[in-house]
Amino acid sequence: RWGNFYAFGAGYNLLDESFMKSAKNVLSELRLRASFGIQGNNAIGDFAFRNTFTPGGFFIVPPSGGGTGIPNSGAQPNEPGNPALKWEQSETFNVGIDFGIFSNRLAGTVEYYHRSSIDLLAERLISRTSGFSTVIDNVGDVENKGIELSLNSRNLQVGGFSWTSAFNISFNENEIASLNGQSDTLFVEDVDNTLIRIVGQPLDQWFLPQYAGVDPATGRPVYFTEDEQGRGITSDINQAAISVSGQSNLTPDFFGSFTNTFSYKGITLSAMFYFKYGFEVYRSQLRDLSVPSGNNQPAANLRRWQQPGDITSVPRADDETGQLNSTRWLEDGSFIRLRNVALSYSLPASITERLKMSNLTFSVRGVNLLTFTEFRGFNPDTGLFEDDDYPTNRTVTFGISARF
Repeated sequence: RWGNFYAFGAGYNLLDESFMKSAKNVLSELRLRASFGIQGNNAIGDFAFRNTFTPGGFFIVPPSGGGTGIPNSGAQPNEPGNPALKWEQSETFNVGIDFGIFSNRLAGTVEYYHRSSIDLLAERLISRTSGFSTVIDNVGDVENKGIELSLNSRNLQVGGFSWTSAFNISFNENEIASLNGQSDTLFVEDVDNTLIRIVGQPLDQWFLPQYAGVDPATGRPVYFTEDEQGRGITSDINQAAISVSGQSNLTPDFFGSFTNTFSYKGITLSAMFYFKYGFEVYRSQLRDLSVPSGNNQPAANLRRWQQPGDITSVPRADDETGQLNSTRWLEDGSFIRLRNVALSYSLPASITERLKMSNLTFSVRGVNLLTFTEFRGFNPDTGLFEDDDYPTNRTVTFGISARF
């Protein structure tokens, strides 16, 4: 419930050195910097270390024990506590270089970071005989390392017209360093799916039966198996090979944004694209809707198996097998999104002065206008699971800003 955290850093301006004097004709900035710090994370609630109770349930004290034998309302266990909980600590080392070229016509930063999350706070599976399935615990250590690049440029400056750009991209490698000696593997269960944590591999990977398609003769789903003879196929999901099936959106290969701003006299147009690549989303909502009974069916069920000989990836209409977890429901979530577009116009000073104003600006802004992706659900940036998700709001707002 307490901790000590600190940080320090240093910078070195190379252009102040005499041996860099000749480089000043090209370089407008060249600075090296490094830092190290420790931050604490306690985002689990203030009382997770305590056993908690909630109103509910009944108890009876029989007459033989001095009671009335009438049911009385009481309290029952709500969450299991863990008095050994510690702060999750994030130790971060950064080293980077800031540079500028031709009076900062092109400026940017290249940075390497190494971040160790120690005593990671997460739910750990426990025996259900305790009355609970999970408990908050310090489950292990995770390392993140990668490179971040950001660039800012003044592309064009002609008369009253200007064009500037800003680009950034991050490449991150995520790896579980340890699981506090409990084991080399820790399962993470959800009501819908199964994730796994393995020492030496990224955090929270999908761990699912391997879907192989549909048996043309019966219309039943089939799954890959692995045995001594090699990879086979079975219609019994209990015999299917269960293995790591891809990365969650917690560990994409890379992500970033690209912004362009155009200005001409009082008119400014800005557009920002955001992108994320290399992760999978589990379509639990599609899985639930694919069960025939009592649901509005997804369009994919029009391609279902209907008679012997049909070749398709959608099984027959069958409540028994329709909701089974497998890689059938995994989809690549990579996307590019036009996140922000803003257009504004500021009236010239000659007009605002007549109106007794210092500024009058009209603006319109669009958010989440377009998304380019092969993901078929509502939102590829939904999270781990597409569970009761809704489409991303596309909004357009208009505004007037006046200063007197």
